[in-house]
Amino acid sequence: MVVRLQHKPDELIGPGKDQYKVLELIKSGGMGSVYKVEKFITGNLFAVKECDVLDDPRKKQISREEALRGFRHEGKLLESLNHPGIPRGFLLLDSEVDLRICLNCGNPVDEQLASCDICKHSASSFYYRPQRIEERYYLFMEFIEGADINEHTASLSRPLKSDDLEQLLASMAEMAEVLAFIHDKNLVHRDVKPENLRISSRDGRLYLLDYGLLSEINTSGDPQAPSHKLGTQGYASPEQGKGEFGTGSDIYASAMTFLALATGIDPANPLNKNQLLQTGPARLLPNLPMEIADLMRLSLADEQEQRPSALDWQEALACYKRITKGATPPRPQPIAPPPRSAAQTRVLVPPGMKQQAITPPATHQPVVQTPQPVPTAAPVKPAQPAWQGKAKVLLAGAALALVLMALLTTGFLGPQAKTEEYVARPNVSLFKEPGGAFIRKLENRERLLAAPIDREKYPGVKGSWLRVHKINDKSQKAYISRNSVDRINE
Repeated sequence: MVVRLQHKPDELIGPGKDQYKVLELIKSGGMGSVYKVEKFITGNLFAVKECDVLDDPRKKQISREEALRGFRHEGKLLESLNHPGIPRGFLLLDSEVDLRICLNCGNPVDEQLASCDICKHSASSFYYRPQRIEERYYLFMEFIEGADINEHTASLSRPLKSDDLEQLLASMAEMAEVLAFIHDKNLVHRDVKPENLRISSRDGRLYLLDYGLLSEINTSGDPQAPSHKLGTQGYASPEQGKGEFGTGSDIYASAMTFLALATGIDPANPLNKNQLLQTGPARLLPNLPMEIADLMRLSLADEQEQRPSALDWQEALACYKRITKGATPPRPQPIAPPPRSAAQTRVLVPPGMKQQAITPPATHQPVVQTPQPVPTAAPVKPAQPAWQGKAKVLLAGAALALVLMALLTTGFLGPQAKTEEYVARPNVSLFKEPGGAFIRKLENRERLLAAPIDREKYPGVKGSWLRVHKINDKSQKAYISRNSVDRINE
């Protein structure tokens, strides 16, 4: 049993013991216990995590000082994050405490007593030796009223109906937005799972919670975190099991989270996880668009380098939203037929009746035909075979196409998009169409020759996209987000 330092309901916490009242214990594990507390003055609610680790006499757990070092680091990182999908947080230190905690039962004890009055262990006992606590550390976070996303999907039928699937993908897009923000700061969440995704009852927004495993990646690409933190079984990526991680670890956990919510299969069971991985998103969810199925399949790749980025998720899910919720294209206007003569005009009659032409007016004067002299017949040329006429038409069409291509190449048919040189940022992706199917990733800072896309061809695409012509002087037909490249000499 792991002994923890904990508060009880109705206790007061914080400097002066007159600011915050403990309402309930939400959960306990890892390096802390999380409480729901209320601020007396304003009535505002907070989720408060306390570093509750005590020294283990058997030396099987990390020491309290090691835990506090990681806890303070977590608070520092969380205070630097300012995003609408991340609860605002701050560290608070209460130095007005002086406790002796029994390492056997976790209860306060009187140092003068010969034994713990709760568990009755004596002072000579291995477990009784009390630990002195003179400071208590708290991480305050805005309390998000609502329910975890798995509570929203638990009662849905499987496979998900189109409307439910669309709503889930919208939530995944919000999650990808938060992860893209975190990854841009060289941070990795490392514990993406349904229990850490909460939908606010106030505005319906999705929040990413629990930053206890939030870690940095230094400039050399090496993870900076204690090796004993491995994430949550079933959702953690293969490299996390080896004590390694990267931004791709969050992508793997995100795809596993989506499949768990969409199918109702819990990947915490190894057999269930194998079923999810071996069956694949396309077969598990037949009504899932192929582009999204490919995105999930690539996100579950064994190697981080093969997984798309959070920005790729945003682009793909935004494209899906445009397709499902896009504006209805305007109907083409019918082309008016050429005017008919009075003799050609016909009257619409009910079905079953014979259509008749309108008789010209009685006042119409007959045309008198004047005999004309018969001209001398010209020599009749032999008729050409039909295939020769078709061949001439095809040759003429081919010649016209060549002329048009030449005019396009030389710019005679109007201004063309200016092609410029760019350099790709590390680990960005190429797409078949703007925001469409994923092609592959660019691992290094490749040199690109690209031009802005034709907005008339892609009127519904948001964001800035480039049409790639060459990569490292090799021809390439693809598209890339403008946010993923830097213009040379920019």
